[in-house]
Formats: sequence, structure tokens, C-alpha cells
Amino acid sequence: MNKRTNPTRRSSAKKQDRDDWARGYFCAVAMYLKENCAEGNADPAAISMFRGALLYVRYADEEDKAVFVTHGLMPAEIPAPSGPAHKE
Repeated sequence: MNKRTNPTRRSSAKKQDRDDWARGYFCAVAMYLKENCAEGNADPAAISMFRGALLYVRYADEEDKAVFVTHGLMPAEIPAPSGPAHKE
């Protein structure tokens, strides 16, 4: 008999993998910005890297988000979602 993995546990592991990937990705983007771009500016490569995974920026570490704000890639505060898809 084969044991099946608990679906909740599997989805939880996938979520953790996604979160870890996003943190690592945005850490690399933030490091690129710090090493290659003047404060307040971002070169086309940095902008492309940042936009490439924009949906996952909420998983970035706070210090990396601060770098993105400093370089003008995101606002200091991200407004809460609104609209018909987000009604309670």
C-alpha cells in the first residue's frame, strides 16, 4: 500500500518554497541595486529584474523592500487591494 502525502502539508511546503524563492530572488535584486545603481535610480536591468517577479514582492524581506523604495522601484507603503475581487 502506498502512503499519500497530506495535501495540506504538500501545499504548505509549496508555499514555503515559493516564499523562500521570492526572498532569495529579491535579495539578489536588492544586492544588484546596491552595488550597481546610484541611490534614487535603477538601471534598465534592475527594473527588468524587479518587474519580472513583481507579483511576489510582498515576500521580500523588509530591508530589501527599503532598498527598492530608495531606488524608486516601489512606494514606501503598498495600498491594500481594492475592487470587486477583494470585497469581503
